[in-house]
Amino acid sequence: MQSPIMLNMVENLGATPVAITFNEMYTAIQTNVIQGQENPPSVVRAFNLDEIQPYYTLDRHTYSISFFVINNGWFEALPSDLQQVVLDASASTQKTHRETSAKWEGEAVNDLKERGMKVYEPTPEEIELFREATQQPAINYLKENVGEEWVNKIINAVDSARTELGLK
Repeated sequence: MQSPIMLNMVENLGATPVAITFNEMYTAIQTNVIQGQENPPSVVRAFNLDEIQPYYTLDRHTYSISFFVINNGWFEALPSDLQQVVLDASASTQKTHRETSAKWEGEAVNDLKERGMKVYEPTPEEIELFREATQQPAINYLKENVGEEWVNKIINAVDSARTELGLK
């Protein structure tokens, strides 16, 4: 992707990133201009990238999220019972989105395997090595380009959520 933080991640893994637009990617892989690409299994399946890319690694290096955005003034003007309805609907939507995404990605992985793609799932130890090579450089990049205050708020929120969910 043409994203500085994604390019930074690839560099920290010891590779040379090449940003290519999506519409040029298939041909670039086919002609060995690039040797790989980064997309979720559903995209690999939808665009038949398994025809030119025999391997796929499920390294879980990104997680796509959906935002629930609402005008705060409008929300605060609602009676408290309706505010709760909005919050409940948001939580329900979030749960449904996560379940649906997981189902679609699982189906895509199974289809890719059936079509002959070799799919590799790194061990927890390999995931930790990946994290060690990429996480702190990404955090440093974000602190320099977004601001330390915002990055620290996000890290604290993630840590808090992990603790609340018993994941830490």
